[in-house]
Amino acid sequence: YQRSALALDGNNIYVAFGHCSHGWMFSYDKTTLAQLNVLNTTPDGGGGAFWNSGGGPAIDSSGNLFIISATDQNDPGSGYNDSFLKLSPTLSVTDFFMPSNDATLRANDADLGSGDDVIMPDNSSSTPHEVIGGGKDGRIFVVNRDNMGMFVSNANHVIQTVQTGTQQYDNMF
Repeated sequence: YQRSALALDGNNIYVAFGHCSHGWMFSYDKTTLAQLNVLNTTPDGGGGAFWNSGGGPAIDSSGNLFIISATDQNDPGSGYNDSFLKLSPTLSVTDFFMPSNDATLRANDADLGSGDDVIMPDNSSSTPHEVIGGGKDGRIFVVNRDNMGMFVSNANHVIQTVQTGTQQYDNMF
């Protein structure tokens, strides 16, 4: 399913797809439409789809793409399910953040990637480069784009987590 918006940066058109089996991102030359790069977020598993509330990848001034992946109920814990991803212009994963409760999100079809992400303007704090986004469990994460935190089973290494929403799993779309 192609639910995410297209993104254009320089000569590249980026297209994200989601399906219960895998998440895919492709890049194409804007002039010739030749395929340039491919990313499969879960090559040895399942899930990792891109829904993003119809939004597209956010792109910083260096051409890095930021997008949030999703999951499907009971997907295996491999690859980049329920993750904020930082991708190079050639679609290599250069950094990521996956919430510590990823297993709970996968077990309950509580996609982090049901929402989209937004790159915040640079600021003068100790973490001047931030990206924010949230998903079905109602948490909004403020993530450091320079050191996203990866996966730690007992903690979320992010700048801030804000709990919002009124339901257990149907909050942000």
